[in-house]
Amino acid sequence: MNIIIEWLTYFFDWLILPNPDTIKKIVDEIRTDNPDLNTDDLVEIIIEKQSFKSGIIGAVTGIGGCLVLPITFFIDLVLSGRTNTSMIYMMAYAHGHDPKHDDLRFKSVVIMAGESMTHRLTHILAKFVAETLFKSLVKFVPLIGAVLGFLVNRQATEAVGHLTKKSYQQKNITNSNDHILPPTT
Repeated sequence: MNIIIEWLTYFFDWLILPNPDTIKKIVDEIRTDNPDLNTDDLVEIIIEKQSFKSGIIGAVTGIGGCLVLPITFFIDLVLSGRTNTSMIYMMAYAHGHDPKHDDLRFKSVVIMAGESMTHRLTHILAKFVAETLFKSLVKFVPLIGAVLGFLVNRQATEAVGHLTKKSYQQKNITNSNDHILPPTT
């Protein structure tokens, strides 16, 4: 049983979790291109870029309509999940966390959930289910499915991004000193 759990954990990590070196490279490039950005502005750029990317995923997976829905639904789920996870890791790195640290996976969930974990997770899950059902129904009309897939994915990713940003601002979340990066300007 432990082997199965370990394999599923490894598979999930491989499928959803971003490459820490890629996270650092993307955030560092944004910082290099915009040296005067403060952390909040950097986070807003990250949210915008990842939301747009998620929107493109929704549009592409919505183009085929109901003919390809059984396949594109799961592709959309996995790619959108990876995009959201990457965004959370980028935001954590922007706030001084090391994306290579194993605790970041757990801390990302804590950041999103905040103090009222059950309430927020229930709200996020209910919204996700409603949006997923809506997208599934709309995908029966191919081109409309692409437009609405873009809008729904983009909005959902923005919501995750702003919830994470708000958590950082309200709680001033920090890592233990041995995992924190030098402060950003």
